[in-house]
Amino acid sequence: MQNGPEAIVEAFYAAWILRDLEAVLAYLSDDFRLSQHFSDPMLPFTGETVGKAAAGARLKMILDEWQFLKFEPTLTVSDGTSVRTTCAIALKHLQTGEIFEGTFRHVWEVRDGKLASVDEYLDVDRLRSFLRLLGLPV
Repeated sequence: MQNGPEAIVEAFYAAWILRDLEAVLAYLSDDFRLSQHFSDPMLPFTGETVGKAAAGARLKMILDEWQFLKFEPTLTVSDGTSVRTTCAIALKHLQTGEIFEGTFRHVWEVRDGKLASVDEYLDVDRLRSFLRLLGLPV
């Protein structure tokens, strides 16, 4: 990724993979919107969260439950304010030690040098099946 919005998204990912929540939050606008477009309301980290503090709480919950073994973002499209990425992932569920592999798709909006929003997409049926195999409620 290059300068501008792409660099902000890249810096966010670098802080995220290091599990540095304080650094992650520094890239978010105060009214940041996190939308995880998973169709299952039984998953505790789905839906929409608005505001840096609320997003921080949700991101902390994810960090508390998962370790990122592989997180490889690739820029797919950028138009100056919107940045689209695909992220190949391998996540270790900390409670069970089991590993989930898949792909996230992110659509970022950047405003005034901060991340204003992200829409996250994932194959929720695959994730739900993984969690079910672990015996976790879904």
